[in-house]
Amino acid sequence: MVSGRHEEAFLDHDYEPLSAQVTISHSIISDPWLTSVLEKPTYRAVVDDRLVADAATGNVILPSPPAFCYAKAQTDDFAKIRALESLGFSLIETNVTFSKTPAGAIGDVEQEGVCFANADDEDGVVAVARRGFIYPRFHMDPFFSRETAERVKAEWARNFFKRLRGDAMVVARCDGDIAGFAQLIDDPDGKSIAIDLISVAEKFRRRGIARTMIRFIETRYAKRDRLLVGTQLINILSTRLYESIGFRLCASTYVYHLHL
Repeated sequence: MVSGRHEEAFLDHDYEPLSAQVTISHSIISDPWLTSVLEKPTYRAVVDDRLVADAATGNVILPSPPAFCYAKAQTDDFAKIRALESLGFSLIETNVTFSKTPAGAIGDVEQEGVCFANADDEDGVVAVARRGFIYPRFHMDPFFSRETAERVKAEWARNFFKRLRGDAMVVARCDGDIAGFAQLIDDPDGKSIAIDLISVAEKFRRRGIARTMIRFIETRYAKRDRLLVGTQLINILSTRLYESIGFRLCASTYVYHLHL
């Protein structure tokens, strides 16, 4: 069994860069993709032992304002948490990762309107992604508008169709519309499959669509050792859903933002 830290690391890469990264220092690296979406210079803090040491001696070089930085730390890694807070980073959300063994063949769910996405699904998927989230970090950060937060999720989903992120995508169709989608990432070791992004349009919720998409994924990836999915701790409905279909908590991470 792989440790929770490995599973969290597998889901830790939020965005794919559109161009070469720029390094401000060992600990601060530009995020070109988020820079383009947020329309603000954006950087990721590399939260490692060197950042802890540099923070203690005042040697962390932060970007020149205006800029935005984000960072992640395991919830039990107190030295790194203290280092980030000493630099002015503020806690925005707690992410939790769940894991289960795929259940295998459990019926033909394609007949229920669930299948793999094709190029024609792009507009429908992006529309669901734009309005389908409440709790992600850009929605919770008061320094970002709702429009900006929605644009992040919309462009994240669009990246699948641009072949910039995701190895597969599952869609659910209802009444001729895209009702929901699940974007998937393959673990390089071939043992895990992760649900990178999952959402159901508001008017189609409480019909079991998310559950059906996950069942489809389990059927198609039955030979994998693990199916992983992450959400925010505040998202009680999602955590209840995952636990009700056999997922178990395996890792947790704090997410920090710094506005300069």
